[in-house]
Amino acid sequence: IPKVIESHEKEMAKVVTNKDVYTNIANSSWKKEDELRSLKSEAAELDRKIALTLAPPDEEKDETEEKEQEENLPNNNYSVKMKNENNPVQDKEENSRLQSFRPKWRH
Repeated sequence: IPKVIESHEKEMAKVVTNKDVYTNIANSSWKKEDELRSLKSEAAELDRKIALTLAPPDEEKDETEEKEQEENLPNNNYSVKMKNENNPVQDKEENSRLQSFRPKWRH
């Protein structure tokens, strides 16, 4: 047990000497953060485009109409809630359709 204690004390001494380096690394901005953010948004856009191309033409029209309505009423959560409350059958259909288009790598 004394050997274990001694090894841990050596490791603690190394950590204490490098503490400033570790805090600087943790507090600095990550180099790839902006690139990752842009790639995520690009992936979401491509995912949406794929879902639209796989959807039948009737659903594409409905989705474009819904999108136009959402663009006309930004940050209006009340209207979205009312739309979902008015037609629960449509809400279930949309959920099942969205789940069927979910890529396998996102599970």
